[in-house]
Amino acid sequence: MGSDWAALLVPAVITVGGGLAAFYRWSAQRQIERSQEQQRINSLYVMPTLFAAEDLQSRLYNLLDQSGLVPLRRRDPGGQYAVETVYLLARYLAWEQLFLRFTYLATDPKVAGITGRIRRDLASDRFGTGPWTVFRPTQMSLGQVVTYWHDGALADTISFLEFKRRWGDGLGSELGLDDAVDALRLVSTIDELPPLTVERLARLQSNLVELLNELEIQMSVKDAVRFTVGQGAARRVSARSPG
Repeated sequence: MGSDWAALLVPAVITVGGGLAAFYRWSAQRQIERSQEQQRINSLYVMPTLFAAEDLQSRLYNLLDQSGLVPLRRRDPGGQYAVETVYLLARYLAWEQLFLRFTYLATDPKVAGITGRIRRDLASDRFGTGPWTVFRPTQMSLGQVVTYWHDGALADTISFLEFKRRWGDGLGSELGLDDAVDALRLVSTIDELPPLTVERLARLQSNLVELLNELEIQMSVKDAVRFTVGQGAARRVSARSPG
């Protein structure tokens, strides 16, 4: 009787063991595939978003806290730097839209909260309705107008030269953002802008720094050394931000 049970149990154990081994191999392979897909998404959408946010916050910090208008006006009396600043905003908004649409980090509550504040503070009338009030439909249009797709599959943003050409063809007027450019062109220092406009720009810079820090932390979870773009830990929030 015992040998009969053994004859039945041994094949069953072998079958179960083989099934478990196959399951673990499948699970490990799925984990590898998920990791590879996550890395692919990071390279396509997260990294460009980080660099776009870093470029915009750096420009804003220089304008707000480093008397950045002085060297910009000296280098470019024609005021091209003002269109350049709007381009940096457009480039960030373009990548933000792609980031929120395609990445797993878009569902992270903290990341979602920060990106929501960026859009809200740009559009809010609590800072008045000055030249740097950018309502949500305009934010979406500004981001979309600089986005293009290689062969309909790979997203990228147009160059500043192309953006400047389109601006010269009336893009600023179509978007209602000519005043934003004129506001930077017509002042010698940032303090000549309306105080509420300065506060809006300071909040934008502060929110971008917070977004960058959070995304860099998320990207560094598995690494001993913190991942960073730009200044990383040395990145500073504008002293003009109310906090």
